[in-house]
Amino acid sequence: MLLVLGRPGAGCTTLLKVLANQREGYTAVEGQVNYGSLGHEDVAKYKGQIVMSTEEETFFPTLTTGETMDFATRMKVPYRTVAGYGSREEARLASKDFLFNLLSVSHTVHTKIGNEYIRGVSGGERRRISILEAMATRGSIYFWDNSTRGLDASTALQYTRAIRKMTDIFGLSSIVTLYQAGNGIFEL
Repeated sequence: MLLVLGRPGAGCTTLLKVLANQREGYTAVEGQVNYGSLGHEDVAKYKGQIVMSTEEETFFPTLTTGETMDFATRMKVPYRTVAGYGSREEARLASKDFLFNLLSVSHTVHTKIGNEYIRGVSGGERRRISILEAMATRGSIYFWDNSTRGLDASTALQYTRAIRKMTDIFGLSSIVTLYQAGNGIFEL
């Protein structure tokens, strides 16, 4: 896990986009980014393994958080289930429940996401659902762009601990950019 600290406008998002192989819109990228022995052209074939959670959240405001996570978990249910689950659907539901409990948003399952026109979950809860949606993708490399924006200090620490655990347990690579980090986050 790598933490990149920088003030707004310092280029943290640009760094993440280049590392995540999202080069569209840039006139040129000098230098080379390699993923092990693969160059950026080869990695484009495996783009589902590279997950980037951006500052902007894009949701269907009329869906509930449960429906949103149903969709996210259905897209990445493993073909073969882990021992202990009778079916792929059981594994998917267990994954969904685990994710909801991970960031303490299980109470929002039947609440609409909402937006500025439709009443829904709070901004902090919406941010946590965005984080969980990215976690549900089961990628190998995660890029988190200022994901603690809009979260209170204790939730930001809880989120960062979850990222740290996910990185360690599953052997993933995670690069996190933040504008500010408290001592608890920095020490992880």
